Amino acid sequence: MTMSRLNPVSLPLLLVLTSVFCGYLPESERETLNSLLRVMLQSVNPIEGPPNPSVHIALRLASDHHLPTEVLLLQQLKMTAVEKVKHGENFSSGLVALYTLAMAASCHNPTDVSYKGERINLVEILQEKLTKEIEHIGKTTFPLSNYYQVSLDVLTLCVMDAEFSQDFVQILIDAVMNDKFTYDSEFSVDTGAVAALALRCVNDRITNMHISNALNYILEQILRRIMDDGLIGNLYSTGLAMQVIPTNTNTDTH
Repeated sequence: MTMSRLNPVSLPLLLVLTSVFCGYLPESERETLNSLLRVMLQSVNPIEGPPNPSVHIALRLASDHHLPTEVLLLQQLKMTAVEKVKHGENFSSGLVALYTLAMAASCHNPTDVSYKGERINLVEILQEKLTKEIEHIGKTTFPLSNYYQVSLDVLTLCVMDAEFSQDFVQILIDAVMNDKFTYDSEFSVDTGAVAALALRCVNDRITNMHISNALNYILEQILRRIMDDGLIGNLYSTGLAMQVIPTNTNTDTH
């Protein structure tokens, strides 16, 4: 399976590893990372399908760059984003969040994305998408997409220092405290990890006891999923979870 065929909203482990370890790997592991980067570079091919914003984020976070490929992918992302909005194509809130982060990773203003004279504001679109997610939760108790994407939406708006209402934060707090990240009796570590990242970012901006309590609660849930082999949940959720676990936590004891 080529990288471009992976669901970009899932933030594959490959991308998380790049963001966490790039520039900090021992020499013995650098070739492994380089091979992963080559896979991502080779995936930038219109024939393989739509561009993957997660790939672009990972390439921008890497210490080694192939600028022509990154520029090409950025142009593909701009074109695709504008076309999706222009033609009313499926553009989930989580995907809008990733496109927003991808633009920002290239120091491109996500509030002014243009292609062939058409301009869109991804941050504004994300705010509208998240509002609809919350409205759907109010009616059905479930988001239009899923809580992973809702968490990613809140995280993105916070990282971009964009305006967001208290409703955006409260819906995430309620989801955490009411165990909405459990599917078929199984806690979703990756959803919890993204929610924790979002709550941590928001908590840095807005000191609030309810936010702190929700953050502590979700961290406890994640810590309970540390297995004897060091994985947290599973192979794919471990990279995300490692970004939210306190650095003074000794995972070897769990």
